[in-house]
Amino acid sequence: MKTFSQTRQFKEMPPCLRQSMAVAVVERCDGTPDDITKDDRNRSGFVRSIRHIFPDRWDNYETKTSMDRINEMRNRVMRHLFVIAAMVAIVSVFAACNQNENESDDTEDHVVSVETSEATIGDLVVEKTLYGQVQPAATTPVMVPNSGEITELNVANGDTVEENASLLTIKTAAGSRNIRASTAGNIAQLDAEEGDRVSGSDPVMVISNVDPMIITASVTTDIRQLLEKGTTYTVTIGEQDYDAELTERSAMPGDKGLYPIKATINPNPDDAETVLTGMTATMHIPEKRVSDAIIVPTESVVTGRGDPFVYVVENSKAVKTDVVIRETKSKKTAVKGVIQDGDHVVVNGLLTLSDGASVNVVKERDDS
Repeated sequence: MKTFSQTRQFKEMPPCLRQSMAVAVVERCDGTPDDITKDDRNRSGFVRSIRHIFPDRWDNYETKTSMDRINEMRNRVMRHLFVIAAMVAIVSVFAACNQNENESDDTEDHVVSVETSEATIGDLVVEKTLYGQVQPAATTPVMVPNSGEITELNVANGDTVEENASLLTIKTAAGSRNIRASTAGNIAQLDAEEGDRVSGSDPVMVISNVDPMIITASVTTDIRQLLEKGTTYTVTIGEQDYDAELTERSAMPGDKGLYPIKATINPNPDDAETVLTGMTATMHIPEKRVSDAIIVPTESVVTGRGDPFVYVVENSKAVKTDVVIRETKSKKTAVKGVIQDGDHVVVNGLLTLSDGASVNVVKERDDS
């Protein structure tokens, strides 16, 4: 019986197709021509076909024993396993070295740049604030005796005049009349110009007495209890602070249930242009005082992570120091604990700090 490789159809196939058929046959036999021994060739017609297709290669391997093939395969597998194990070991060593170097660099090079401020000992005063309006101590209206035309105007709003100074000249049916100041002060509420007609029933202008100036405000019952008549309080007008003496503290509330108060200030003549009628004044009223306390900037106190603490810089290290908050205001906090007067606490750079971290102080702030 002819095998397929001996048939006319196989011999008439192109060489490339016959080669492909041979590969397919070999794969069906679970091996390569080199792996097929003398004992395997009688398994099927596939084996006999291979012998006819590869007669020269078949004869070279006829004498190979099964043990030889097993040893050769085992040696080949062992060599592959050894190469793979060696590669894994080398990669592991390099990874460990790189990790150690990175950890060493992080430990040695991680220095946090911070800003510090000095802790001081003193009193912390907690204040209430109230808002009032600057007004002149007195206002004097300037009137004309009869209706007429202004023929001469000698002042303008904001001018400072002395008593008996000439303010304007008015022409009436009875003749011209010169109007003079009855008191010293500042000119205000002047709306007329030369050539205008004015009435004798309305003031032409007002002279404001600005020495002293009055601050008026209305306060609640709680704030009224903090105020004492004759006491001097700090008042801020614009960006300037002034001493204001409380001169009135009404015992009767107004229409809105608030109590009217008045305080007087005596601004310098140089402040005549900065302290004007109608400006807002902020009065600072002490509410509570903490005496002989360690004062630190409020931003240096870390809260929300358990007990409050600060970082004190010692020998270029950040030392976590627990504190007890006695009182806090917007910019300063009174604390107690092992922190001492003169210690330098971190105020900027807190987010990346930990206890014992190396620090570099780039700025020493003066928050006193």
